[in-house]
Amino acid sequence: MKVYCDTTVLVAASVSSHPHHAQSLALLKHIRGGKLDAVISAHGIAEFYAVLTRAPLTPPVYPSEAWRLLAENILPHFHIAALSATQYTSLLRQAAEKGMDRRPRVRRAPPRRRHQQPLQANLHL
Repeated sequence: MKVYCDTTVLVAASVSSHPHHAQSLALLKHIRGGKLDAVISAHGIAEFYAVLTRAPLTPPVYPSEAWRLLAENILPHFHIAALSATQYTSLLRQAAEKGMDRRPRVRRAPPRRRHQQPLQANLHL
């Protein structure tokens, strides 16, 4: 199955204190294990680096660490989708025509089965 991951998923997987770390890390483990065919945009790679290096995290993520996370955990496991200027323009026009915006959509996770163990989020990327 092919999946697209945006910056929010990859940042959550990389920051252990993020409220969605466990779910995002589980997804990244599936991708790294070859169970999912993953795609990220070229813009998303730059955004991942920018968010990690400017976010008010304690301890802070320094540029060399952000690059290491990107180089070791994302680039080898993701296909990079790059859009041309014409494609970006067309995509935004279509989004506007369809009334699409960035308002958050609420999706509920399926209930956990009684015998299912909670995800362990102790893997540091």
